[in-house]
Order: sequence, then structure tokens, then C-alpha cells
Amino acid sequence: MKLKTKGYNETVRELKQLMNNSDVLGYFEELVKMIEIQIPILASLNNPTLRPRHVLELEEAIGVSLPPTLKFEDIKALNLHLHKDTMVSVALKAEIQKSMEDKLEEITKELKTARVPLQEGYKEDLFYLGDLRSLEDLFMKADLTFHTLLNSQYALHIKEFSVKWKNTLILMKKTMDSLKDFEKSWKILEPLMSRKSTSEIFPMQAAMFDATNNFWKRTVIKFKNDTCLHNHLNDGQFFHELEIHYFELKKIRNCLEPLLAVRRNTFPRFYLLPDDQLLDILTQTQDSLYKEDYLATIFTGISSFQRNSDGDIVALVSPEEEVLTLNKSVLAHHGIEDWLSRMESGMKATIKRLILQECQKEDLKMDNEVPVQVINNI
Repeated sequence: MKLKTKGYNETVRELKQLMNNSDVLGYFEELVKMIEIQIPILASLNNPTLRPRHVLELEEAIGVSLPPTLKFEDIKALNLHLHKDTMVSVALKAEIQKSMEDKLEEITKELKTARVPLQEGYKEDLFYLGDLRSLEDLFMKADLTFHTLLNSQYALHIKEFSVKWKNTLILMKKTMDSLKDFEKSWKILEPLMSRKSTSEIFPMQAAMFDATNNFWKRTVIKFKNDTCLHNHLNDGQFFHELEIHYFELKKIRNCLEPLLAVRRNTFPRFYLLPDDQLLDILTQTQDSLYKEDYLATIFTGISSFQRNSDGDIVALVSPEEEVLTLNKSVLAHHGIEDWLSRMESGMKATIKRLILQECQKEDLKMDNEVPVQVINNI
């Protein structure tokens, strides 16, 4: 329409060069000017984003009741051309508000369909949380969207709905954080607390863990059947249950800490191990020392033991495969911290004997089989 009126203006200018003082040309020129004013008004009033509230706002601003269907002659009759700027402004406001509504609709749709990724665990019917980066990206996008909506003067009409979904987003984020924290603690405790030996050593903690473990299994099955996070919120009830059971896991960890402290006081080298690794050792046989380099953490110079036919430790092997034969074999039974202490004492006694033995030699020539610890101390 703007191009057409521009063409009309060019036509008028061309005719002026050919015709002077023509009444028809003057009328035509005035008509084109009026159309140029009326077109933005007509376009504003026929804007598809206008809602009844916008029409009411216009009528209050210009003091005129607008007819349901507006024609060119109505614009002049109602003097609407005098309120062109007001009408264009309200139409622009309607467009911006519509864009805000679209933003809200888009983000709420994404939040409603946001899914929690799962991956298979090491056992049948056992699943873990998968890659959560896409979900975290969605939460970040939603945060920015709601920040825009709740701080824009053009989104006041949808503020209540925006606040509602902002609160839903907060609940979704809290729920996911709780799920991650719960799974992290559960992963540490599950391999340890599910052992029969653990229930014998820590019976109360094992009973507490059983209840929490059953809750987690039910939760994972629910998410496997329906991975949509929004469907599990239940007005915060699920988050509340998660927090209760997560608190139980923390209680189990807190109950175990004093017991672990006793073991560490008995054998101070256990302070070199974190709680989960120490629990792993205490609830298994001495063979668990070889897992995850536990032995190398406790004794940096020992990679393995040599045992006799009775299972007693008779020698220590370094990472460089140097062998230190103990003066006396160590009985590796009845409390791992006890026999580790005896082994440590036996190691020190053996090195001390070898040092004294080498010092008594007249030539002080070292045999190739003398351990490095002895050489370093002479």
C-alpha cells in the first residue's frame, strides 16, 4: 500500500509539470495526502495482534467508540487521523505483547516436555541419570525468558502465568539437583551397603539403606516409564520425598563416620583413603586392597604381597618389583587394620635388621639384592 501511494505522489508531481491550476489535480493531490494518513491508521486498527483490551485502550485515549468494521470514510468522520500516533503506538504495543505471549507459550511447552535422560547400569533393571547438559541448557534458557517476561512492561498481562511457571521452573531445578545429589550418594553407598558383610558390621545403617534403596529403585522405574520431568513434580511432593530419603543417606554416612574414625585411629594410614574406599576395604577381604590402587595409596612403596601356602604375608613387592622378605610372616586375618599394622611393624623391623647387618660389614659393599630403603638409610 505504501508503494502505491508513493506511485500516486510521483504521478501527481509529473502531472503538475504538465498541468497548471487544475482543480482535478488539486483534488487528487489532497486525496493522496489523506490516504497516506489513513493507511497507517487502518493498518493499526486491523492489526491481527489487537485484542479487545487494546481496542478499549484506544477508545479511552481518543474518546471515540470505534465501529466493528472500520472504513476509510469512518476515519475522516471520526477524526481518527488526529490520533494517528496513538493508534500506531497501541498497535505496536499489541505486537510486542503478542511476542511476549509467544515466548511464554514456547518455553512452557519445552518445560512440559523436558525429559530426564537415563542410561543402563551394571545390573538388570538398574538405570542411572544420563547426560543432563541439554536439560541444564533448557533451564538456563527458561531463566533468561522468565527474567525478560517478569521485567518487561509489555508482559504485565501475563505476569501471573509467568510467575506460576517461574515457580515451576524453580521446582524442576531443585528436583533435578536433588536427584543428582541423591544418585551421587547412592552410588557410593549401594555397592557397600548391599553386601551381606556390611549388614553384619553395620546392621542399623543397612536397614536404613534398604528402605532408601527401594525408594530409589521405584523412582528410577517411574522415570523409565515416563521420562518427562514435569509429570513427576506433583506440586513438590516428589521433591519432598527425595529430600527425606536423601537425608536418610546423609544420616547413614554420618553414622558411619565415627565408626570409620575408630578404624583410622587404629591404623592411621587409613586417613589416606576417602570414606567410600575405606568402606570398600572394611566390608571385603584383604584382596580388595588391590582395587583402585588402594594399597598403593596406603603404602606408596608397596604394590603387592607375597604369601605362603597358609595365606600369611611373607614378602612385600614394590612397584619396581623389588622384593622385601619379612623377618617373620604376618597372619593376614581377623581385622584388616590389625594385620596391616603388624605388616607395617614387620616391614620396619626387617629394614632395621638389614641396615644393621650392612653396617656391620667391614667393606660396606652393598649386595645387589639389598633393598633401596636400606641403601638410602646407610
